[in-house]
Amino acid sequence: MKFGMLISDCPRDVEPTKQLDGLLRQIEVGQKNGLSYFDIGQHFLYGELRWLQPIPVLARLAAEIDDHVRLGATILLAPLYNPVILAEEIATLDIITRGRLDVGLGLGYRKDEFTLLNVPFKERVSRFDECLEIMKLCWAMEDFDYEGRHWQIQGATPHIQCVQQPHPPPLSSLHGNTPLCRLRCPAQEATRQVSQHQPHQNTRHLSADPQLCAPLPLPMRPSTDSTEAPEAKQKGQDFLAEREGNNAGLHIPDNHPIPIRVPRPHQQ
Repeated sequence: MKFGMLISDCPRDVEPTKQLDGLLRQIEVGQKNGLSYFDIGQHFLYGELRWLQPIPVLARLAAEIDDHVRLGATILLAPLYNPVILAEEIATLDIITRGRLDVGLGLGYRKDEFTLLNVPFKERVSRFDECLEIMKLCWAMEDFDYEGRHWQIQGATPHIQCVQQPHPPPLSSLHGNTPLCRLRCPAQEATRQVSQHQPHQNTRHLSADPQLCAPLPLPMRPSTDSTEAPEAKQKGQDFLAEREGNNAGLHIPDNHPIPIRVPRPHQQ
């Protein structure tokens, strides 16, 4: 079994260079203590929190990792990208990491991001499908034409080949119980699986054995739902009592089906 770290955001009042220095220290200490992968997700226009963009961050971290360490993007918001740009950036990053890159694509779930970037939220599934089809054509390194609902490409000649063939091994993004990522490498089916909506159930699948992939729950904050189980309410109350009622270091995930609060590592 291998262990790794999911790199997250930090408050905007932290100096940007200090955030980067903190990431570099995490990489240094993490791999010295046996971590085998470092992943980062993606958000745009994230308000009071700063989420550094994954592709340039992973390119910088590639200069710091040991040979046994892999880097991962979990999850890139494919519907918000031009698919050719995304395919070429991923291929370039695969070269920079010398073939130690894993890539996950997801639909996205924050409507604000789509609105601010002028992409219709209701089109995210069809845009995702077309994006994935075009990316695969780019990675196949053969001339192609493409005619879709959102994208039309004529006479394209790909020029950046991935180190890993046919492309970096996939990660899966889950929205509820629905798999969104349909990249497949037949020789690399043991992939990571990350839930965007259930931080207390995040898990990396390293084996077909469900016991090895069991989620590790975090304490839940009590909700106002009168039907909530009493034991869940008590766990939440005990959790808040331990923190002496200070909620400044807690964050409520967007659109989570159960109201919970999860402590941010940098605020503990």
